[in-house]
Amino acid sequence: MEKNGELTATEQEQYEALQDALREANSELASTTEAALSSLQAAYENSINAIFKELDANIAGTAGSLADLADQYAYYQEEQARYVSTAKELFEISKLNRSIEQSLEDATTDASKAKLKALQDEINYISEKNDLTEYDIEMMNLQYQLTLAQIALEEAQASKDTVRLTRDQDGNMAYQYTANQDKVNQAQQEYENVLQQINDLAANRVSELEQQCLDAEQQYLQSAQEILLDTTLTDEQRTKKLEELSQRYSETLLFIQGQYNNASQALTQNQQAIAEHYG
Repeated sequence: MEKNGELTATEQEQYEALQDALREANSELASTTEAALSSLQAAYENSINAIFKELDANIAGTAGSLADLADQYAYYQEEQARYVSTAKELFEISKLNRSIEQSLEDATTDASKAKLKALQDEINYISEKNDLTEYDIEMMNLQYQLTLAQIALEEAQASKDTVRLTRDQDGNMAYQYTANQDKVNQAQQEYENVLQQINDLAANRVSELEQQCLDAEQQYLQSAQEILLDTTLTDEQRTKKLEELSQRYSETLLFIQGQYNNASQALTQNQQAIAEHYG
């Protein structure tokens, strides 16, 4: 060092070299520390992911993952929503049977009793052989109302409770017993009202099922595409998922087709009854 306290040229070079070495050392230390922290963070995340993956698999069980389990549960709920509960079915059918039994007691002709008994037998047969939908129960109640309306119309037409004084071709006066036209008109209107209710119910059901069929097809295609594009799946997993999807789609279409056939048949039969009534 010079007498005035300043560094010599050589000392200045040594000082600057020392500073450069310190900066390089600090840079390497920071880089090494950052790499170590990143490595520790990655290891931690991998460990956490592994723990959650194992937990996911344990909870899901045979479903494979929680996402698959949720999907299976959603489909189960969809299946259950197709039909009314067993308790409600028993309640509705029992209530309808009691109403029919009361109508049988009140019936005044063998023909009326035969109509009611045939309807009751059909309702009980259907309920014993099939799970019932809300549509089925509503249709059964309307068919009962239609039978009552038909009986009331036939009885009004057959009843000779109106007396008129008329003159025959020989000029003789005589009393003639005829049906009360006001009662006939009222009974006819009630019968036509129920016919229209049945027509609306069946037509709406047919339209609803057609839309359900289109929705099911679109959902199937979308789900199949998602499975095919999922790169996290093995070939075995992908094949299994596609098979499960195809099975669900087939079951859904089978349900829709069965319901569609029933509604279409009811609509056709009711339209025939309408044509006969107005024809």
